[in-house]
Amino acid sequence: MMSNDRKKMTVVIGSHFFKVLVKDQEEYSLILRYTKEFTTVETDRDGIPVPTVYAVVNKIDNEFRFHINTYIGFINFLTNNGHTTNDYDVVILPVNYGVETNIKMHDHLKPRAHQVPIIDYFLTQTAKSGFYINQVLKQNFIGIQTGEGKTLTSSFCAVKLGKRILICVRPLFMKKWAEDIFEIFKVKKSETLSVQGGDQLKGLLSIAKTKEFEKVKVILVSLPTVRNWFKAYETLGSAACKESGYDCDPDQFYEHLGVGLRLIDEVHIDFHFNFIHDLYTNVNKGISLSATLLNLNPFMEKMYNLAYPKLDRYNGGELRKYTKSFAVMYDFQFQRRINTKDFGSNTYSHIAFEKSIMSKNNAKLADNYCGMIHDILQIKFIPTFKKGNKAVIYAATKKMCTVIADFLKKHLPDFDVRRYIEGDPYSNLMDADIRVTTTQSGGTGHDMKGLTDVILTNCIQSIQQNIQILGRLREIPDGETRFYYLTCYSLEKQMKYHFDKIEMLKERAKSFEILPYGLKL
Repeated sequence: MMSNDRKKMTVVIGSHFFKVLVKDQEEYSLILRYTKEFTTVETDRDGIPVPTVYAVVNKIDNEFRFHINTYIGFINFLTNNGHTTNDYDVVILPVNYGVETNIKMHDHLKPRAHQVPIIDYFLTQTAKSGFYINQVLKQNFIGIQTGEGKTLTSSFCAVKLGKRILICVRPLFMKKWAEDIFEIFKVKKSETLSVQGGDQLKGLLSIAKTKEFEKVKVILVSLPTVRNWFKAYETLGSAACKESGYDCDPDQFYEHLGVGLRLIDEVHIDFHFNFIHDLYTNVNKGISLSATLLNLNPFMEKMYNLAYPKLDRYNGGELRKYTKSFAVMYDFQFQRRINTKDFGSNTYSHIAFEKSIMSKNNAKLADNYCGMIHDILQIKFIPTFKKGNKAVIYAATKKMCTVIADFLKKHLPDFDVRRYIEGDPYSNLMDADIRVTTTQSGGTGHDMKGLTDVILTNCIQSIQQNIQILGRLREIPDGETRFYYLTCYSLEKQMKYHFDKIEMLKERAKSFEILPYGLKL
C-alpha cells in the first residue's frame, strides 16, 4: 500500500477520457494490471497471439489512458488494491465548448419528422450512467438505420450547437464528405479545411492561433492522419512529438483548434481506433454515427457498451422493413475441388474460395459461377428494368470483380455494366446500371440512388457488414427492393453464415425466401 505522506499518482479527467500519470515502477505495474480488463487476444493466420488493447500505455511519459465511462470501475480497482484518495490527485479539465461559428444550412434543407426528436436528444439528453451522469450527454450515438439520413441529422445538430466542427473519416470517405459539406452548409471554401497526412496536420496546428484561422467553421481530417499522430505520441512521447512539429499534445487537439463538436462517421468500421480516439478527446459535444453497432463477440459488445452505453443511445424505435430477401442455394459438381482456406490457416476465407473458382484446375467454373449471377439478375431486375434502376454485385476480390463484370458486359450488351474498385472512376459506382464492386470499395458510406437489387456473392460472418450491405437498399416509394445472397449448401461455414443471416433478416427484411438454384456449378 502507498504511504500517505505524499500523493503520487495524478488522475486527469477530460470529457471522454481520464489519464493516470504514475511516478514509479510499483504504480506502473499496478495500472498496467488494470489494462488487462480492456485487452483481447486473437491469433493471426500463423497462429501467433495478437493482443488488442482498448486503453493506452505510454511508457515514455509514464501515462495510461482509459475511457471516462470506466472511471468508477478504476476507482473501485484502486480501492480493492488498498489505495485511498490520499494516494492520488484528481484534476478535472475545464469544459471545452469550442468557438462560436454561427454556421447555417442551405434553406431548402429541413429536418424530417423522425429527425426532430434526434436533434432534441442531441441538445438536451442527460447521461443516465458514467462519470457525467445527469449532465447533458457529451458523447451522442446516432444509430438510425441506413437511409434515414444520419449525415443530415448530424448536420442539423451541428447547426443548432453553432460551434466549430471537426469531422474525422476514413480516406475513402474524404471526397464524399468534402462534397457534402458544401451541399449541406452555407460555407465558403476559405471557411473549411481538409487535412490528410502528418505535414498537413502539423500545418493545421501551427495556424490555429492566427487571424486567418478564426473564420474556419468546418475541419475535415482523415482518420489515419490522426491515428499516426497518436501512435507517435505513444511510442516517442510528448517531447519528441513537439520537436517533430506537433504544436500540442493529442489530448489538447480540440481545445487548440477551438473545436466544439467532434463528428465521427461509420464509427463501427475502425472501432478500435475510434475508441482510442476518445482517450485523447476533450470536447463538450461528440457525435458518432453508425447503423450497425452490433457484434457477436461478447468482448466487443462490452467495448461498444463502454463507449456508448445502451442507456444513453438514441432509440429510434422499430426498424422499417421494405426489402425482400432471398438466399440463393447452390452446389458444385462432385468433381470440383473448392478451397476455402488460406495456406496455413484453419479459418474460412472467401478470398481463397474465389481464387479456387478462378483457378485453372476448375475449367469453366468461373463462367458457370458468373452465369448464376446473370440468372439472378434475370429474376426481377432485367424483366422489370426502368431507366434509373440500378443493381450492385459484391465480390471479395478485385480479380473476381473483373471476371464478373467482363462476363456480364458480354451477356448483357444493352446494359451499362461497370467494375468499381480502388483506382476506378467514382462514376462507375454511381452511374452504371449494374456495378460490380467489393464491400470495401462500394459498401458502407455510398448512397446509390435508384438501387433496386443487391447481390452479395461473398460469405461474410460479420453481422455489421451484412447489415451495411443490406442497407445499401433504400426504400423506393411504390417500388420494390431485393437482396440476394449466395450460399453453397455443401460448405459448412457458408451454411453457418447463412443461418446467421436468417436471424439478421428477421429483424430487417420485409420477407425472406430460399431460392434453390437448379443447376450444379
